[in-house]
Amino acid sequence: MYMHSVAMAKPLTKSRDGSCLLSEGVVIKERWKVLGKIGGGGFGEIYKVKDLSNNEDFALKAESLSSNRQVLRMEALVLKRLQGIPQVCEFIGCGRTEKANFLVMTLLGPNLSELRKKQADQKFSISTVLRLGVQIIKVVQSMHNCGFLHRDLKPSNFAMGAGENAKTCFLLDFGLSRQYIMPTGELKPPRGTTGFRGTIRYASLNAHKGCDLGRQDDLWSVFYMLVELANGSLPWKTLREKEDVGKAKLHYNHHKLITTLPHEFNAYLEYLQQLTYYDKPNYAYLIELFEQAQRNLRISECHPLDWEQPAVPNLKTTEPAKENDEDKDLITVSGYILAFNISNLIPKVEDNHQVASDQEDRPLLCDMMSSSTTNSKEKDMIEPPVEHHVLDLKETIIESDEGEKLPYTIPLPLEPKPDGYIFTRARKYYVKCSKARCTLSHDYQS
Repeated sequence: MYMHSVAMAKPLTKSRDGSCLLSEGVVIKERWKVLGKIGGGGFGEIYKVKDLSNNEDFALKAESLSSNRQVLRMEALVLKRLQGIPQVCEFIGCGRTEKANFLVMTLLGPNLSELRKKQADQKFSISTVLRLGVQIIKVVQSMHNCGFLHRDLKPSNFAMGAGENAKTCFLLDFGLSRQYIMPTGELKPPRGTTGFRGTIRYASLNAHKGCDLGRQDDLWSVFYMLVELANGSLPWKTLREKEDVGKAKLHYNHHKLITTLPHEFNAYLEYLQQLTYYDKPNYAYLIELFEQAQRNLRISECHPLDWEQPAVPNLKTTEPAKENDEDKDLITVSGYILAFNISNLIPKVEDNHQVASDQEDRPLLCDMMSSSTTNSKEKDMIEPPVEHHVLDLKETIIESDEGEKLPYTIPLPLEPKPDGYIFTRARKYYVKCSKARCTLSHDYQS
């Protein structure tokens, strides 16, 4: 709905002409001073404002009174009804100026679409996707429990919080929401053909068919957006016409969207395909699927999200490395190895094969279970298994002895020494590290 919602990832833009509804510096209702425009879309504009009563910054949405489609009133209504849900921003106030309706709410961080596009490969690690998936399903469930459908779920309508809420994913933009429960608490019967609601890339097939949308349609949008966050794109991303995208979704084998993702995504898809308008989704089951995938991959909530990790190419050690320093190829911050730089995977035994130079650089998600009981000197003398590779620290590629790429990375603690298992999807590897090199083997049992 809005390009930046209440996020402030981009710089403030000054109003140099009459195109903006609100001018920089103007004070609304003797309380909110406009600092600048931070976003906008087809339904209005978004500004950063300062509350003069307490000097705090907030986000203000403005919608022209002459707009053919008034959605801000609905958004304010829904936002009020959703207050108290941890992943919904705080409603501060609303009102009207001579030119616009406005809504003031909590100022959040960048949205998921912006964060994904800033990644080197335009996608998130499976660690980040699974944790976001759990949060997203929870807040969608909370909204449904309040009697409302969102009907426009997409990455740009989810934004991360700030400060102590930096790991919390907030749901935004309720202008297309609809109450699906009658005052009696009963489900409203589906209407006949309705107009299209949503964003064509993430909308369900029902939306393309003009059907009345239900709870399952919101979950279809969640599925499409999670696939995009994990894969970097959807097959129909280049299509612009609603009808063309609808045909693509109708004929595309959806299981092909998730061939590289944990098998729990298949279970999510198969469950979704069974739901009808009248069914109450089993949200707990869907949440458990993603939480089980996290357990299988040894993903912890304390692991950094992708955008929380400093960009590896720009990282430097706090002190220049000496020429003969065996630690010079490790990138460290605050006692944690952030990345291994690897040029070749050289077999310990003689072997002339090389790693392809055009392999994609990807972050390596791993969970290290260090062994702290063995004496460090004794560890250095332990012979690694026969099938392994010595990692020469030069580039950011890791490959196993079977030629399989290990696609993810998290910080590895230096104390105790980072020896342990790496879990990638359902595969398990053993890594043994000294200061200047690491050895890696497939399914090694210590």
